[in-house]
Amino acid sequence: MTDSATTTRLPRVAVVGRPNVGKSTLFNRIARSRRAITDAVPGITRDRLEQPVEWTGRWFLLVDTGGVDLESEELIPRRIVEQAMSAVEDSDLVLLVGDARAGLSPMEVELANVLRKRGARVIVVANKVDAPGARPEALEFHRLGLGPVVAVSAEQGIGVDDLLDRILAELPDAPLENVVDEVLRVAVVGRPNVGKSSLVNRLLGSERVIVSDIPGTTRDTVDVRVRLGELEVLLVDTAGLRRKGSDVARIDHVARLMAQRAVERCDVALVMLDAKEGITHQDAVIVGLAVEAGAAVILLFNKWDLVEEQAKRFEQIDDERAEHLAFASWAPLLTISVLTGERLHRLAQEVARVAANRARRVPTAELNAMMEEATRRHQPPQRGQGKEFRVKYLTQVNVRPPRFVAFTTSGKPHLSWKRYVENRLRESFDFEGSPVVISWRGAAKRG
Repeated sequence: MTDSATTTRLPRVAVVGRPNVGKSTLFNRIARSRRAITDAVPGITRDRLEQPVEWTGRWFLLVDTGGVDLESEELIPRRIVEQAMSAVEDSDLVLLVGDARAGLSPMEVELANVLRKRGARVIVVANKVDAPGARPEALEFHRLGLGPVVAVSAEQGIGVDDLLDRILAELPDAPLENVVDEVLRVAVVGRPNVGKSSLVNRLLGSERVIVSDIPGTTRDTVDVRVRLGELEVLLVDTAGLRRKGSDVARIDHVARLMAQRAVERCDVALVMLDAKEGITHQDAVIVGLAVEAGAAVILLFNKWDLVEEQAKRFEQIDDERAEHLAFASWAPLLTISVLTGERLHRLAQEVARVAANRARRVPTAELNAMMEEATRRHQPPQRGQGKEFRVKYLTQVNVRPPRFVAFTTSGKPHLSWKRYVENRLRESFDFEGSPVVISWRGAAKRG
């Protein structure tokens, strides 16, 4: 199973149900991952989460949705229902999940009627059947009249294999050769309410991710394919991050963890910032997460349409960047407006460029020619006690991100010279947008 599997040809299986019946736990069990957030707080999963799944040599796309509350008139529950029903419309099969311990609820009866009217093909899943004695409780779900009922315990894995067999029996075949390819993974990260989900929706041309002015609306990560110009990418929208503190709920802590996981498995991180508010400490933390994960980074200053004296503001942002983001001075900066679409046409070009830089490999001969020239221009500071510091040779050992090893006569150079060498490396071979890692190794001591 791979995140880079082609999703457009796969049969789709949507997981739906009322809040807190174990949908995300079942999703994680089937997907053999922890990508969906699970928590005792109802409504923790709000958007759709997709994962290609392989079972006995066949593939399908599993789609997790938020807990459906058909009676609520509040904004977020109402939008969750819209997202879940959209997932149902797009799917070949629906898993209607209920809680066998709690028994059949009026909400499940109503949801079953909605699915029946939409002509959905459904498997009813009675979850939380942790012991044989609980199976009679699962039989109650036959009253829905939607066909087969499969009793499972998503938490313990009981009955999940039988469920997978039943799923495949209901789906068209999707052989492996139709689903494997390479795709560039792009994560959208940033503080709450800087416009991350709005950017995803703008790129998709639809409200694929729930957007609201309520902070923390997006709690989970949402993976979706999108074409940026001629470039096809897997876009990962993440929960807004906020400062840690005693007043921050557990949900925000989970959101931070999910965002960290997103940058750890992405190639390019689009870090969104508020152009009017400027760079905050939390913005620097987020950029640091992406750099530490080895992702290429593009800084997107959103809401540029609200900035009045733009030339002056750009100079101020440049100063703020030098103060707060000196460790990522190599990251390109793009001022955008998700609302108006200003400069979004440049996004595909920038993503492709920094991704290519992150994958660049430089021949050893060219690296050492660069090092010789750099040393001639600026000699490394020498250590005391008569020890000469000299770089014997430099070689690249990895890409994504580029990693180099410099073999020296006596350990590591002064910090200022290390920065100097990295800058020369970037200037000579264009690593803009990508972290660069240089390890310094001195001559081995003889015993």
